Amino acid sequence: MFDAKTFARELIESDRLEEAIAAAVKHMEEDAASPEPYLDRGEALDLLGRHEEAAADFERAFALDRAVGVLSDDDLDDRLFEALRQWADDDAPRAAQILARYRETFPSGRHVADVDRRLARLRGEKAPTWVKESA
Repeated sequence: MFDAKTFARELIESDRLEEAIAAAVKHMEEDAASPEPYLDRGEALDLLGRHEEAAADFERAFALDRAVGVLSDDDLDDRLFEALRQWADDDAPRAAQILARYRETFPSGRHVADVDRRLARLRGEKAPTWVKESA
């Protein structure tokens, strides 16, 4: 796992999000095969509420990381799910289509059940009610 902080990551931690995006883009131009700048830009975009762009960057980071394996799959899984969830919340007419993207990237991901529950709610299905059996 890659532990070194990128310049963009330091800017994100200082809440300098637009500068972090610019730093990530510069990193992309210098090393097109690196997944880190996509993760960094995605995080900055997500924090700015630009969830659709963030999701695309998280998906790209995951795809690039297949070759180098420096990022945490669990971290990318969580970040992508949250970006898609927030984007779906902001774009209700396309929510089902947006949430379906999660399974395309993480077909066995940690949030498959969360996506299924959200899709069921969008279809108007009620969540199951659990009843404790008496002894």
